[in-house]
Amino acid sequence: MASIVSRSNGTYLVRVSCGVDSNGKQIARSKTFKPSKPNLPYSKLNRELEAFVAAFEQEIENEGPMRNVRPDKITFADFCVQYLEVKKNTLSPQTYNFYSKVIEEELMPMFARLKMKDLRTYHIQQFVQYLATEKKRLDGREGGIAASTVKRYTTVLRSIVTMAYKLEYIEDDIGRSRRIEFPKEETKEVEAFTLEEVGEILKALESEPWHIRAVIEVALVHGLSAR
Repeated sequence: MASIVSRSNGTYLVRVSCGVDSNGKQIARSKTFKPSKPNLPYSKLNRELEAFVAAFEQEIENEGPMRNVRPDKITFADFCVQYLEVKKNTLSPQTYNFYSKVIEEELMPMFARLKMKDLRTYHIQQFVQYLATEKKRLDGREGGIAASTVKRYTTVLRSIVTMAYKLEYIEDDIGRSRRIEFPKEETKEVEAFTLEEVGEILKALESEPWHIRAVIEVALVHGLSAR
């Protein structure tokens, strides 16, 4: 909703509310309207004012929700609003919903009030450590989440950081830092066939068509050589 204040010089100050920031402080944009001619009839002046206000509100909407916030003042929570607005048009609905959930449930409790300019590599490492040691499994089972899931969640934070770098809210793309340490992925031990079991399988294949025998025999040979 716009507020309009007339000035003594014949112009009007148009002020448009843009909501509040993460601290509850009102955000607003202002612009001066000058009528096409002095002493316009009220009806024509009103029409020009309405057109000016509509164009100004559209201009603000097109610029995005955070363009009127100084880059050195924007918080993580503020920036994520802008980030999701952009990603809504580039991610699949399923991926967008996942990103939104990670931001709301995992990242906001940790970084919401942190200013983007103060974001450092150790904040990303802090998030990785939280996921690796404290994040509970979604299926309710004992233990923490898998190392691959830790990387998947961290991808969201790194994507946010990369966009902030491209838009010059931060000086370095710290999300790509090689200093970030991820938990090691466990390699499950594969139980191989014994030589006796291989012999039984080959014997059972004697009655099968040649192309089936060939595929399984090749697989068995490669498995034996890998041992």
